[in-house]
Amino acid sequence: MSNDTTRFQTLDFILIPRPWFPTVHQAKAIPSLYVPSDHFLVEAHFSIKLGSRLQRKKPPVKLDFAMEGKTEEQKLHTIQQYNHYIRTGSFSSDHTASDHTALDHTAKLNAYTDGAGPLRGRAPRAGYGWCYIPAKADGSDAQNRSLPYEGWKRGKGRVIRSDRNINYLGATQDTNNTGELSAIIELLIELIATGNTAKVIIHYDSKWAANMIRGLWQPKSNRVLVRVSQQVLATASQHFKIDWKWVKGHSTSVGNQYADSLAAEGRDLLESTLNVGTRYQALFPHLVNLTHLEHPVTGPASSPPAQDTPLDEWTTRVKQAATQLLKPIQEPPRKPWISKETLELIQQEKQAYHAGELGRWRLYKRRVKQRARQDRKQWLHTKLREEREDYYPDHVNKRLWKSIKHCRKEFTPNRSRLVFEGRTYSSSQRNNAMASHLEKVQWGASTATEADRQKHRSLPPLYDHTADVKDTEFTVYELDKVISRLKKHRAPGRDELTAEHILLLDRCNKTTLLKHINTAWNSKQLPKAWNEANVISIFKKGDTSDPGNFRPISLLSVLYKLYAAMIQRRLAKSIDSRIRNTQYGFRKFRSTSQPIHIIRRVQELREIGHEPLYLLFLDWKWRLIDSTIQLLCNPYVE
Repeated sequence: MSNDTTRFQTLDFILIPRPWFPTVHQAKAIPSLYVPSDHFLVEAHFSIKLGSRLQRKKPPVKLDFAMEGKTEEQKLHTIQQYNHYIRTGSFSSDHTASDHTALDHTAKLNAYTDGAGPLRGRAPRAGYGWCYIPAKADGSDAQNRSLPYEGWKRGKGRVIRSDRNINYLGATQDTNNTGELSAIIELLIELIATGNTAKVIIHYDSKWAANMIRGLWQPKSNRVLVRVSQQVLATASQHFKIDWKWVKGHSTSVGNQYADSLAAEGRDLLESTLNVGTRYQALFPHLVNLTHLEHPVTGPASSPPAQDTPLDEWTTRVKQAATQLLKPIQEPPRKPWISKETLELIQQEKQAYHAGELGRWRLYKRRVKQRARQDRKQWLHTKLREEREDYYPDHVNKRLWKSIKHCRKEFTPNRSRLVFEGRTYSSSQRNNAMASHLEKVQWGASTATEADRQKHRSLPPLYDHTADVKDTEFTVYELDKVISRLKKHRAPGRDELTAEHILLLDRCNKTTLLKHINTAWNSKQLPKAWNEANVISIFKKGDTSDPGNFRPISLLSVLYKLYAAMIQRRLAKSIDSRIRNTQYGFRKFRSTSQPIHIIRRVQELREIGHEPLYLLFLDWKWRLIDSTIQLLCNPYVE
């Protein structure tokens, strides 16, 4: 090797990302330092600001759970495939609950159902009616035109709300909807009891009843009635095939008119009178079993048993089924001026970011900013032009100023850094700073000592007896109630499950979910996924560098929300009577608007009487709660 070191300086090089190349001031070899290699050390001088790349998790794709553009039959088919995949882990064309291949479907029955709501001042109760007749080859009713209702099988009756009656089906209200649903239940029980094997085409005029019994909608009331109807439908599906057809109410359909007249007649019957077709649930009580609604069993006798699928695998199947069956939703832009071309660039920017291609990501980011500025300028000019054309000249200037003022960008404070425990955290370390603050300060360990806890335990109880809180396993009825109260369009937790995933579950998968919930209840241990949450910090006011001025919002698992809601309902039912009347927050049928109204009324009375009024408002900081809550609630703790 030559001793001339300058000849080899060009052979040594530095690997550096291309966007950083302009920031290199100097790079040279240092041959004076000996290293056991054929290369020299290279010294480089940079002037760049380094920052670790944020490891952001790719957000879940929003899916079209409303299934826009699909018919009701297509929606029902999609829901059946969805639940079949959750149960078995695979899609199959033969996913129905029953096998009808051995039945003769050449024979068909045209069935009609209808309900009658109460009449004000004359008939305070609701009624139902049903009828059916064999169908011809072309699907029409095989009836005698000279004798309109000759050969029809029919039934009618009143909607019963008393659970003491042997004919009770679970209705809690006298409405047209409960009459419609009761008619379908009575029709199916009639066909099961008579041993029907022909294909049944149910003609209905109430989409509420048909969608409830098929599980397309979730009930807000009459949950027992809806669950009984689904149980009867599952039993009927094992005996014969059922098709659904909507007809317009009070139309020219002879069957619909006949069912409507039967429902009006049934509304006037006495509660103790049996209907014309005989209430078959009194003769066959196993078809309508209401005991499971208040008994801690996995489900009704006719429903499939709970699956032994582990919770993690079950959760994965739920997400996979939704992803494969439902189409993604194109999210609308946050700003109204963003064009379709700019949206495409934003999607390409996101793809480059998640793929780790930083160079392409910076390129698309620059293009997005340029296009967004152009879109906003064009949108603003178009909006101002429309405002001038829509208003008279004397109101133009005032209206234009409102439009311009509305488009002004609001002041947003700089939140690039945080200061915690005397240390400054950069924008790339904000997550670590906020996590340390939550762990040590806001959600830190309690400052109460063991002596304080012992004094608290030694205090006399507030009541002579403990509250009668139900501690048995949760029932299907309790699960249905909390599911019906889930709010849609909410951000998911770490498991990426939303309320929409749960609302599509059928009775079998709800039974499996209930089994996992009762397992956590009996073992007194929550699954690991339920103990994790995504925490979002929202700025309140004050210094933006202080982590204490941010409000943490925890995005919890929807399964944990169900579990907590069922516990809360049991506690509220037993303890609400022991809470003072002046407690308005977090209670049923109460809200903070009520004490606000009281305060305003007191202010008005004091102003009228010219009397002084003194009000004290306490705004507690989270960091002070642990150290003051015991002194506030327990006067014996020093």
